[in-house]
Amino acid sequence: MNKIPRKQALAILLGAAASAAATLALAAQPQTVQIRPQSTYSLSPDDFDAAYAHRYDLNNGQTLKLRHSPLRYFVRLAGAPEVELFPQARDVFLTSTGATVLFRDDGDTVVVRGFEKMPGHGPLR
Repeated sequence: MNKIPRKQALAILLGAAASAAATLALAAQPQTVQIRPQSTYSLSPDDFDAAYAHRYDLNNGQTLKLRHSPLRYFVRLAGAPEVELFPQARDVFLTSTGATVLFRDDGDTVVVRGFEKMPGHGPLR
């Protein structure tokens, strides 16, 4: 039977303990993955501005605002951080937080499905 020198055994134990502590620390951290919705629907910034880049008064008293920045689209509730908006089809958008924004009645009506997923959402009426 081979004996490991005392100092070497202590170094091995310390290394194993440090490795276990690092593994536990990593496991304790929340793990997130951001997945961007994929869409084959294309919408130009000019078309977005003409049809959607406006303020919309919601029936719960909040205001929804849409805008674009070079080739990206954004939506936000007044006073809340904006989230990225991905066009999925004509009058249909998906937010980076998982809410769906739909336009009806030639853009006169906006519907937000998954409203609770929007930062700064208030109570629904």
